[in-house]
Amino acid sequence: MGTAVHHAQRERVVLTRHGQPAALLVGLAGQDLETVLLQRDEAFWRQLAVQRRRNDTIPEAEARRLLGLARRSRTKPPNQGTVSSRRGRPPRSTPAGPAGVAD
Repeated sequence: MGTAVHHAQRERVVLTRHGQPAALLVGLAGQDLETVLLQRDEAFWRQLAVQRRRNDTIPEAEARRLLGLARRSRTKPPNQGTVSSRRGRPPRSTPAGPAGVAD
């Protein structure tokens, strides 16, 4: 069985009984078990469909207003420093020549 589990991490393995497919072995290494289980849970998907049909959601901005939360900023935060391509050393200061072009 250990060999089958090892192979299942790369590709699906079909287990047979009396020459007929009986089970499918799928590797889960590196995956979240709860997510994998919910993907195949018919009751979960039915309930999700019911909730989506109810459409009783509100936009994020409305939820923030109702909860008294600040509006999300749509702008990027200001640059916190100069990025240097010189691997950790401070950027060189270069004198500006005509029209702001460095020498």
